[in-house]
Amino acid sequence: MVDLSKFDGFAKTFDDGIDVDIRHPVSGEKLGMTVRIASYQSERVKKLQRKMANAAMREQRRNPKKAATVEEVRRRPSISWWHP
Repeated sequence: MVDLSKFDGFAKTFDDGIDVDIRHPVSGEKLGMTVRIASYQSERVKKLQRKMANAAMREQRRNPKKAATVEEVRRRPSISWWHP
């Protein structure tokens, strides 16, 4: 049986990210720099991905007022293929 208490706070770590110390590639010594890395499944990363995708979709359209957003595309039925 798996002890699920080991996973407490796991979802919070996804969203908050983890700190990674940057080390010298040869000596392994810490260089005094830390980078915070968030999971690609975190809400803030998903939000940024949607924002970037929406900007790209709008840029590709000639009429920005009619441009579809990621949310609009996801709501569309995906029964058939579209070919330009």
